[in-house]
Amino acid sequence: MKYSAYLHWKIFQLLSLLALFQCFTQVKGITSISITNETDKDFVVSWAPATGSKFRVFVQSGAIVKGDSVFDDGTEEVSPFLVSSITGSTDQLSPNTVYGVEVHEAASDSTNTSATANVTTNVGQLIVAPTITSFTVDSIAIRWNEITNATTYRVTWNSGSDETTALSYTIKPLDASTLYNITVAGKGASDKYGAESPVLGAETVPAAPTLDSVTQTSGAETKNLTVKWTKNGGDSIKFYTLNGLNTTVTKQHIFGTSSYTEVVGGLTPGQEYTVFVTATNDVGTSTSSNSLTNRTNPDKPYNVTASPTEFNTQLNVSWAYSGFANNFTVNIYVNGTVSKTVHSLVNGMVIDDLTPGQEYTVTVTSVSGNILSIESNPSNPVRTNPNPPTDLSTGSTTSTTVNLTWKKPADGIFDGYVLYRNKTLIKTINDNTTESTLAEKLEENAYHGFTLQSTSGNQTSVDTTVAVGITKPGVVTNVNATRGPNKTVEVQVSFDPPNNGATTYTATTISDDGSSNTPHSNNEPPITVSGLFPGQTYSYEVFATGPGGNGNVTTGMNQITTAPFPVADLMLYNSSNTYLFVQWTLPTYGIFDGVVVGHQTSELTKSSQPLPNNTTSYKISGLTPGAQYTITVTTVSNNVNSDIMEITNSTGAASVPGLNATSQTTNSIFITWQKPNGTVTGFRVTWSPVDIYFTTTDTKSSVVNESTVSFNITGLSPGNLYSVSIQSRSTDNKYSSPTTDHFPTTPLPVNITAVQSVSTSTVNISWTEPVDGNYTNFIIRAFSNGNLAQNLTTDNTTTTVSIPNLTPGTYFNIEVVSEFYQVESEIASKQRVPTYPDLVANLTVPATVNGINFNVTWDPPVAGSSENYNVSINDTVKNQVTSEIVNNTTYITNTLIQGTKYVVQVSSVFGGLTGDSVSKTSLLCKYKSHRLS
Repeated sequence: MKYSAYLHWKIFQLLSLLALFQCFTQVKGITSISITNETDKDFVVSWAPATGSKFRVFVQSGAIVKGDSVFDDGTEEVSPFLVSSITGSTDQLSPNTVYGVEVHEAASDSTNTSATANVTTNVGQLIVAPTITSFTVDSIAIRWNEITNATTYRVTWNSGSDETTALSYTIKPLDASTLYNITVAGKGASDKYGAESPVLGAETVPAAPTLDSVTQTSGAETKNLTVKWTKNGGDSIKFYTLNGLNTTVTKQHIFGTSSYTEVVGGLTPGQEYTVFVTATNDVGTSTSSNSLTNRTNPDKPYNVTASPTEFNTQLNVSWAYSGFANNFTVNIYVNGTVSKTVHSLVNGMVIDDLTPGQEYTVTVTSVSGNILSIESNPSNPVRTNPNPPTDLSTGSTTSTTVNLTWKKPADGIFDGYVLYRNKTLIKTINDNTTESTLAEKLEENAYHGFTLQSTSGNQTSVDTTVAVGITKPGVVTNVNATRGPNKTVEVQVSFDPPNNGATTYTATTISDDGSSNTPHSNNEPPITVSGLFPGQTYSYEVFATGPGGNGNVTTGMNQITTAPFPVADLMLYNSSNTYLFVQWTLPTYGIFDGVVVGHQTSELTKSSQPLPNNTTSYKISGLTPGAQYTITVTTVSNNVNSDIMEITNSTGAASVPGLNATSQTTNSIFITWQKPNGTVTGFRVTWSPVDIYFTTTDTKSSVVNESTVSFNITGLSPGNLYSVSIQSRSTDNKYSSPTTDHFPTTPLPVNITAVQSVSTSTVNISWTEPVDGNYTNFIIRAFSNGNLAQNLTTDNTTTTVSIPNLTPGTYFNIEVVSEFYQVESEIASKQRVPTYPDLVANLTVPATVNGINFNVTWDPPVAGSSENYNVSINDTVKNQVTSEIVNNTTYITNTLIQGTKYVVQVSSVFGGLTGDSVSKTSLLCKYKSHRLS
C-alpha cells in the first residue's frame, strides 16, 4: 500500500513536468535536459519538446563526457520519460549509481540537435520499518538498519522531519498519548533521499491528568467521595486509575471526552484520602496527577449513653462510632435546648459544670477534619446527682419513732428525699419543700444512725452526716399480776419485755381506793411488790427504761387482790347421813367480804356456799349417804380466797340406784344396778315371791362384792311376780336403805292347734293354754313377708280368735304368745296360711264370634296376688262345663260349636285356694259364612 502511494506520486510529478514543457515547447532544437524524481531504481528525464521533432533517449552506465555523442543509439520517447533501465538492457537501475543520459532531437527540417546530462540514483529504501527503543510522554526514540551507500537519513513523523547521519533518532517534543506514523529515508551521492521506509506507528506515554476536585457526597452518605479530573494529551488513553483510596478504581477512557467524574464508594467514614489519577495506554502509564486531599463524611455516633458520676455536677458520657474521627462535638440538652457544648478527642468524656439534679439528654457529632457528621440520636434522659441536704439532726423520740429536721440543698434541682437508717432505706419523701420528717417503725431501745439524701428522678445525692437518735424502750406486753409467795401482802407482776429489751423495769401498784401507790423496780421480770394490805384490790402498771428514756406505761390486764387472812378454829361438831355441821373463828386483820364453805368427796366435788362476812357456822345438808366429805372454809375478798381450812368426815351408806331386770326366763330374773356415789364395800340382793295381795313369802338373799353390778336370780316359778331389793354396804359394814322393785318371770308358751283361712281377709286360729304358771292375756300376730300385718290381744280365757283385715291372696305366718306383766312367753310354734285370692278384674269376652275361636282376657286381682287362674266355659245347649287352669291372663279356645251360646267364668287361685268367680258373661257363636262359587 505504501509503494502504491509512492507510484502515484511519481506519476503526478511526471505529468506536471510534461505540462510545463508543453508550455515552453521550442520550435526546434534541444538545448538542455533535466533529471528529476530520482529514486534508487529510476529517474525522470525531461526536455522541451518541439513541434514536428522526434526524440530519442539514450541511457548508459557511467557519466557521459561532454562532446561524446551516442545519438545513434536509444529509443524514441516523449518528454518526460521515466528511465528505469539502461538503453539496450532490461536490468533495473542500481541504487547510488551514476548514469549518463542523452536526448537527441530529429527536427522536421532534418536538423538534429542533442543534449546530455549525468544523474546518480538514490540510495535504497529500508525494507523493515524502524523500531522503537524508548518512548516518553513527549518523545519517541527509534533506530533502523543501515541503508547501503546512504550518508544521511531523514526521519519523518506526523508533524515534522529531521535529518541525521546516525542509525537512531529521538523525536521530540511530541504530544502526549498521541499515535505517530514515522518513516525513515536515506540519502547518498545523489544528495537526494530515497523512498520512505515502511511506516512505524508509535504512541507517546499519556500525560498526567489534571485532578480537578475531590468532594464529599451530599446528605448522610459517609462512605463515598466524588472525584473529577481532566485528561491531558491525545486520545490514545485506554483507562484512568484513581489512586490513594481503599481500593484501586479504574475508569475507561471515552474517545473525545476530556472531563471525567467518578463516585467512589466503600470508603471509611471520616477518613482522609489523598487522591491522584494516572492515565494508561498501550505503551505505559502516565505519571501521577496532582493530588488532592479530602475526607469522607464522618458517621454519626451511636449508642450514646450518659450516667451520673459521684460528683453532682458531672455526667459520664460514652458513645460508639465507626470509621475515623479527629474529635467529637458533644451537645448537652435541657428540655430540647442546647445548654452546653463540649469537645472530645475520644469516644467518651466526663462533662463538668452541670446543674445538680438537672435532667439532661446528650447528642454527639463526629468531626473529621472540619467536616461534621449528622448529630447522633439523643442519649437516655439522665440526671446529675442532686446536692445533698445539710444540718440533719434528731429531735423527740418514742419507742419506734424519731423526729428529724434538716436544711434543703442550697442550689440545684431536686424533687424529694430518701431517708436511711443504718444504711438501710426506710422512707421516701416525695416533697421538696419539707425540712422535717418522722422516722417510724424503728427498733425499740436502740441507737439509730440516720442519713438523708436528696433525690432527682432516679438519682440521689451523697449522704448527709450521720444524725444519731436513741429510741425509747417499747411497751411491755402481757402485763399480769399474781399473788406472791406471801400472797396476803405480796404481788408478783409479770410481763413480756419489749422486743429489744430495756435497762430496768418499774411496776407500780395502786389500791382501788387510791390510798396506796407503791413502785418497785427490777432489771428483769417478774417484779415483786411487797408491803401490801391483805384482801386489798390493786391495779398495776409497768414501764421500761433505757438510754433513750422511759417507755410508755402499760396497765395490767386486770386488777389483783391480795389474799385475805383465813378463818381459825374450824371444827365439825354434828353430822348425820345427810348433813354435816361446822363452825369457825373469823380473822381480825385485813379485808374480806365473805366466807365460802365447800364440801367434796374423794371422787366428786359437790358444792360451795358463799356466806356473809360475819358468818361463823354452817350446816351442810343434802349430802350423799355413805360418802366421805372434805369440808373447807375460806374467807373471800373480791373473789380471792384465803388459805383453806378443812376437816374430813363421812355420811352413812347410800341407796343403790338403777335397779332393773334386763332379762327373764320362766325360772330366772337377771337384774342390774348402778354403783352409788361414795365408798361401797359390797351389795346385798334380796328376793321373794309376791301373792295377789303383794305379800312376800319365802325371802332369800345373796351378797356380792363392790365391783359387781348384776345378779341372776334362779330357781323361780314361771309366770310369777317377785319382789327384788338391793342394798349397798358402807365401810363400817352398815347397809343402806333398800332399793326395791317387782319383776315377773316369763310365762309358759302356748301351742297352736288349728289355723284356717275362711275368706279373702280372715283367718281363724285356735290354741291351748299354758300347762302351768300365771298369765294375764294372749297376743296373736300375723306377719307377711316379715312385716307385722295384724296384732291382736285377748284375755287369758280365750283360746280361739278370727284375725280380720288381712290382704287377699297372701301368705301369713301366725304366732301366739302368753303374756304376764308385759313379759311375753317364748313362741312355741308358728303356722303359715294363705288367704283366699280376690276377684279378677276387667274380664273381657266377645259378645259374638264368627267361627269356633275366641279370646278371653282379664286383669289380675286389684288386691293381693294370684298364682294362676281357673277358666270355665259352659255350653248352655249341652249343659257341659269345660275347666282349665292357666298361668296368665289370656285364654284362647278353638273348640266352639257354631250356633251355641256359652257362659265364661274366671276365678283366681292362690295357695291352693280358689277364689270367687267374676259375674258371668255370655256370647253367641254364629255360623261361619261361606262363599258360593
